[in-house]
Amino acid sequence: MLQPTAACYRALFGAIKQGAVAVPMFTAPGPDGIRLRTEDCTPKRLFTCAKKAGDATSPGGPVVHIVDDAFLHSLTALPATFRPDTSGRDLAVLQYTSGTTRALMPASDGATAPSFLAAALKDACSGNLDRIQILKGWVDADGDMHEKICDVVRAGDREPGPDGKVRLIGSTVDVKKASCTNTIGAPELIAVWADPDFDPAEKAFYYARAIEFPASRWTACDAAYFEDPDFADDGDRAG
Repeated sequence: MLQPTAACYRALFGAIKQGAVAVPMFTAPGPDGIRLRTEDCTPKRLFTCAKKAGDATSPGGPVVHIVDDAFLHSLTALPATFRPDTSGRDLAVLQYTSGTTRALMPASDGATAPSFLAAALKDACSGNLDRIQILKGWVDADGDMHEKICDVVRAGDREPGPDGKVRLIGSTVDVKKASCTNTIGAPELIAVWADPDFDPAEKAFYYARAIEFPASRWTACDAAYFEDPDFADDGDRAG
């Protein structure tokens, strides 16, 4: 419940330093909106400025801390309890910013590989997930364009083969019934990935994609619906 200022980030990192989960909360909806949000996510503590402290206070609600100079100074005395080996599976904090806060953030050294949080959730009406991939494109020193597919996280315990590729997870398609079951794959995947081949001298772009396990093709669905096994035969009718 703080404006995107240096004090906001000091309070945020102070909470993280103590191993807490820290998330932003919009205050534009006013006291009623804040009350609904606190009832929904039941936070233990709220950090805000003196001006908005009244909006955050409610009987039986979270403890409200006013972030002033004294509070910020007290953060320096807190011991660090967070683990340095946190992985994507342990992710507790999703922090975001806008262009208005850029001046308050440390400048990039220009040489550190970018890190990406990749997360995907299966469609409620579709199949489980096989993997998340990040596709990287870059221009080398000669001006030539290149692309590379990187497996970020995958369902199950599959490991890369001798060729460095991870086999497909498999298929549960019943071609005759044009159906499949969610007995393989994962309903959700999440990981943090950093580019191992990052070169600050090269211009690059990245985008992510989530891949489901195979499902029935439309031809298989038509064959099952019209009860005609020869309808637009195209092999196993799964893809």
